[in-house]
Amino acid sequence: MTAGYARFAPCLADDWGTATQFSAVCYSDVAVLYKTRAATFPAVPYRDYIFEYPVGTGAFAYAAAAASAGLRTIGIPGSDVSVYFTVSAVLLALCGIGAIWWTSRLPGTRRGDVVFLAVGAALLGYVNWDLLPVALTAAAVYEWTRGRPYSCGFLLGLGAASKAYPALLLVPLLLICLRERQPRRFAAVAASAAVTWFILNAPYIFGSLHAGWSLFYTFSYQRSSALGTGWNLLDHLLPGDWPGSHLDVAVSISLVCCTVALAALALLAPRTPGLGQLSFLMIAAFLLTSKSWSPQYGLWLLPFAVLAGLPWRVLVAWLILDLAFYVASMWYVNGQIHGAGPELGLDPYLAVIGAHWLALAALSLLVVRDILRADVPRLAAAMV
Repeated sequence: MTAGYARFAPCLADDWGTATQFSAVCYSDVAVLYKTRAATFPAVPYRDYIFEYPVGTGAFAYAAAAASAGLRTIGIPGSDVSVYFTVSAVLLALCGIGAIWWTSRLPGTRRGDVVFLAVGAALLGYVNWDLLPVALTAAAVYEWTRGRPYSCGFLLGLGAASKAYPALLLVPLLLICLRERQPRRFAAVAASAAVTWFILNAPYIFGSLHAGWSLFYTFSYQRSSALGTGWNLLDHLLPGDWPGSHLDVAVSISLVCCTVALAALALLAPRTPGLGQLSFLMIAAFLLTSKSWSPQYGLWLLPFAVLAGLPWRVLVAWLILDLAFYVASMWYVNGQIHGAGPELGLDPYLAVIGAHWLALAALSLLVVRDILRADVPRLAAAMV
């Protein structure tokens, strides 16, 4: 995690100048949001500045701002944004270490999996605040394997209040409980998760900060297909405006179809699939059909990639391609703003997007194959 922080040295030295962020591949939403929106303590997210993230992440950002403000008062050297980023990086590093610790102690992990987890967390961990929900999700899965459904639901509620994706794990948990005929166990998880999420969000839902709180949900619904998604790739490859105004319908139908297929797989498989396998497939389905796919979203898959038991060469190939996707995104934006340094044109960038999308689809096929235990050629592995 220290090495991951060190690669931001060019941006730390340049105070996140526009020309440096993308050419040196050290862009971070954490620093840029603080710098551009004057998110200095005691400014409050949602009230004093726009913050398009859930309340758990808002509280995390506020705590980092409070800590960095305290350090500045005692004479810590460096600019406001550099101190804030460093404090945030320390907190995120703790989240990353926690995620690795919990995941490494789950049934089915291999001794060397910590290397894959650590490298992935270091490469993408400081681009955004995603290591916070990743750690909470890993802790929730750990609690599930220890037979503690209420604490599992509590941690999932905290994770969903920080980023929406941990709520996706309720689908695999439901399928496993249906398969094992344990509806009360799922009810305990779902209820505690819902209550936790509601308690954390209620002050914003019913208070004066409602307009700022709802921005995350309205922005996610209203946005068009972002860079890095399969929909954006199709928009460039297919003639005409497709899917255009029907994007939300296409996204919804695609995700519902994937979820139904996942349910059929879980209920009809020869044996009950593992939570890691089903969670990997659920998150992968969400990413493959989503309107947004930022580079740091690869962190979501890290714990479940090792729990799914994917071969080492496949994990390494995925990590390299995930890094290539991140670098390509930065250099493509650098070309769009005509910055100094490396640039990437549209065609090679679309090629990286396509390879990235196909690779995750291939990993999903590998997991499905392992669940079904079909004796078929490793076509998906060859694709990766």
